[in-house]
Amino acid sequence: MYGYIYKTTNLFNDKIYIGQHRASKFDPYYYGSGVILSNIINKYGTHNLVCELVEECDSEDQLNKRETYWISYYNSTDYSIGYNLASGGYKTRGVKHHERTKKKISESKKGCHPNRDYTDISEETKKKISDTLKEYYKSHKNPRYGATLSEETKAKLRQANLGKKQSEETKAKHRGRPAWNKGIPMTEEAKQHLREVNLGKKHSEEAKQKMRGRPAWNKGISMKEESKEKLRQANLGKKLSEETIAKRSATIQERNRLGIYSYKRSGRIWVSNGSVRKQILPEELDSYVIQGYHRGWK
Repeated sequence: MYGYIYKTTNLFNDKIYIGQHRASKFDPYYYGSGVILSNIINKYGTHNLVCELVEECDSEDQLNKRETYWISYYNSTDYSIGYNLASGGYKTRGVKHHERTKKKISESKKGCHPNRDYTDISEETKKKISDTLKEYYKSHKNPRYGATLSEETKAKLRQANLGKKQSEETKAKHRGRPAWNKGIPMTEEAKQHLREVNLGKKHSEEAKQKMRGRPAWNKGISMKEESKEKLRQANLGKKLSEETIAKRSATIQERNRLGIYSYKRSGRIWVSNGSVRKQILPEELDSYVIQGYHRGWK
């Protein structure tokens, strides 16, 4: 025998509890474990409890299935009949508390402080905790792995975080910190999802204004030959639209007029006095303005 299903009956009110126990033989003095049974024992005493053998099982899978069956059979999740909160079989994901239970938890937690205060933990201890968890999750999956959020939950999260901004302190912490997914190749499925999500989206004028003048995130980073080749292959045979060509042409003309184009290429700017044009360093501009020059090609 791998284990057995038992039924604990409270003689004081005839309520029952169905549970499973891994043991090679039946123990009539094992009434169950956990908070519920502990509270029942403390309140009514073991002299008011009787444990009966319901069924013997030969494997963990059978134990879980039969526990689910007997909980349903006795309807012991009905508060007027029994003490079981879930359908059994260690199916904890997706189980919801009864409104009565939620109210009890809420009342018991009011005015309480967290069990742990993390504000006084030293940096050394934080690093130890971080390293331990990183090592653990190399061989173990996150408890939430595979769980998907309902649309209702997603909507609640959106509303809760709407308009929230990170403090300057938080931003400072993030700057320079490598991304959590750095070095992890993105799957083709994830890439395709990003393409579809962002297809047709355009930056708002506010976002464009913020980006203007801001240096690119990859400025100064040399592109790998492999990346260059990918770009060549991706753009091979592609033609610019008439609208894009017109925009680029207008931008180049405007830059030439202001002398910005040469400045970006060589670090110098154009100045002219109407008859003479020359390129100078930006810091020389004031002295040339005094001599009657102005910035620009013409």
